Amino acid sequence: MKLGRIVAPILALALVGGYVALDGADIVPGPLTTRPVISDPAPHPVPVVQPAAADPAPFAIESVTPADVTGILAEFVAQPEVGPRVAVDIRDASTGARIASHNPTQLGPPASSTKVLTAAATLARLGPAHTFSTTTVLADSTIVLVGGGDLLLGVGEPAEGADGRASLTVLAEQTATALKSRGITTISLGVDDTLFEGDGVDVWNHLDYRWVIRMTPLAVRGGMDGAEFVSDRDYTIYTAELFAGELATQGITVEGSPTRMAAPEGAALVGVVESATVEEVTAWMLKTSNNSVSEALARHVAIARGEGSTAAAAAAAVTAEIAALGLPATGLYLADTCGLASENLISPDLLVETVQLALSGANPRLDSMVEGFPISYLDGTLSDRIMAAAGEVRAKTGTLATVVSLTGLIEARSGARLTFSVVAAGLEPGGVWGARLRVDQLVAALTENA
Repeated sequence: MKLGRIVAPILALALVGGYVALDGADIVPGPLTTRPVISDPAPHPVPVVQPAAADPAPFAIESVTPADVTGILAEFVAQPEVGPRVAVDIRDASTGARIASHNPTQLGPPASSTKVLTAAATLARLGPAHTFSTTTVLADSTIVLVGGGDLLLGVGEPAEGADGRASLTVLAEQTATALKSRGITTISLGVDDTLFEGDGVDVWNHLDYRWVIRMTPLAVRGGMDGAEFVSDRDYTIYTAELFAGELATQGITVEGSPTRMAAPEGAALVGVVESATVEEVTAWMLKTSNNSVSEALARHVAIARGEGSTAAAAAAAVTAEIAALGLPATGLYLADTCGLASENLISPDLLVETVQLALSGANPRLDSMVEGFPISYLDGTLSDRIMAAAGEVRAKTGTLATVVSLTGLIEARSGARLTFSVVAAGLEPGGVWGARLRVDQLVAALTENA
């Protein structure tokens, strides 16, 4: 895979964006990872993330050869903005050889860079062509909407992208046609969300549900309502209510409100819609850093392994898949599979090795993974970052209240290709902005000089 350069006209349009303090998937409401890291218990901890008074000045970098990458890294590590627990691993993507590092095996929470492991486990276990089915079944005069683990359901015409590929409108049309053929125009509506067990992760608290839904095997738009999650929403019932509205549009009267129920054995299948492929859903998850979809994918991995569908089973399944891929999983601990949890223990070394494996071609199921990473100053959670290396970096972002991370691939202007992972941890509340700028400066310097 070779990243294209962003030509002058595109850069000219992009310049209006500039750096902003908080990107849309790591600091402001939406597909976020802003869980505070708290040493002492506090009754209602609230992360405080504010821009620095002024951007830190770029550190000077002389023209260097690949052998001098250690000099660039040393200058980065010396910056006070990156905090007391910085860890970095930089490799030659073509050989996998480490060319510079700082505490590469240090374990800690890398925020949403955790999703790199979830993506690899999902692609490896399920395969890139796998899809998830959302169905309706008929028992007497009751229709049951059965969640199949697709959190990217849509309404209206099926979307070309992953978000909205499976449409509740289409499912309602199929269901209404089957009902009318049986002479049925009035029904009650049940909804079966039993595919996933439990609605959350044990270590999450009430603050975390600003950035993730209470888990269900069916939701629309990744659980997003505009740019936000709705923390007190019952997404199972909400989705069923949307479906009831679509049935009404098709001339089917739904009596009463949707109720939870398991689909009866022997009920007749009357409608089915398929999600986008796992390859597409995984790429969407990586681009947007959507926590809910990441957690759902991990539960699918656990189901495929026959290990249940709880959050704990999902974390264990991703851990097992990473080990099965031959990756350096020593010390790996996952409390969740999206990166909200500050209890996660992951090293930059493991993250880089995972990217290396995906690029190597050794496991064809992983071939598409890095292509799903956000691209610097172009799309996803990097759409407004690393302007100095626009189009030359593909990387997964991550931010907690006291952690910043970036993991991915650099296409250096020399023609060199570097894989890397940077985790800056132990930051003071409000220090995320300065640390992120330093990380972006490091990556831009590597692009320019490696």
